[in-house]
Amino acid sequence: MKRLLTLISLLLTAVHLHAGSNDKGRATYDIGFEMNFDNREYYKSDFSTSMTIFAARLTPSIGLALGKEHKVMVGVDAVKDFGSGKDNVRGETLIYYSLDKQINDTGLELYAGIFPWKASEGTYSQAFFSDSLRFYDSNLEGLLLKFHRPKAYFELGCDWMGQYGDNRRERFMVFSSGEGKVAPCLSLGYDGYMYHFASSEQVKGVVDNILLNPYVSLDLGDRIGPHTFSVRLGWLQALQNDRRNVGRYVQYL
Repeated sequence: MKRLLTLISLLLTAVHLHAGSNDKGRATYDIGFEMNFDNREYYKSDFSTSMTIFAARLTPSIGLALGKEHKVMVGVDAVKDFGSGKDNVRGETLIYYSLDKQINDTGLELYAGIFPWKASEGTYSQAFFSDSLRFYDSNLEGLLLKFHRPKAYFELGCDWMGQYGDNRRERFMVFSSGEGKVAPCLSLGYDGYMYHFASSEQVKGVVDNILLNPYVSLDLGDRIGPHTFSVRLGWLQALQNDRRNVGRYVQYL
């Protein structure tokens, strides 16, 4: 993990030097808005709390663009749950650098800092991230690297979720997704993450959780006009390593 972060940091330094001092900067902005309505009124269900989630999010940001490839942005992510009170608005600062570069047939995108989850294009199922989690924990704190090819896509990211402290565990997640066409309507792909749940000053021990989902996808949307029709068949594999109490990976199907 440290080698990965070092490699991407060196890449960021190289990009900064390549930008040079002759690029003219210009002001830029981005704004996003979304609402979430989820009626979760269940009858005799212990799986989730019976409630209705109704909220809105506004994410304005401004920044400096250097040429067509580099951006440095600062903004805020503000969320309001409807009915929670007039002043009950939660906010988080956004501050990030982005690179969008074309190298022959390969499109390269890089994000570093605190930036919206929407930058990720992976097709993760809700077994990885539920819809409510993606709405309420909508920002990544770390890095995201993406590659676009004419018939393939690949991404690799890191979300640093907890800083080591007295009662706060060190936590981070490395995630990846990719898909490539092997025939006009047939694609092979995967999703995966490794969630690292480590120690704090008060609690010792490290647990690594891995979730993998290789799949095959059949998309017939181009064959039936403006409609969308796709089928995805995959395998979900979980592994866990409690380094202190078990000391090896245990598989869960």
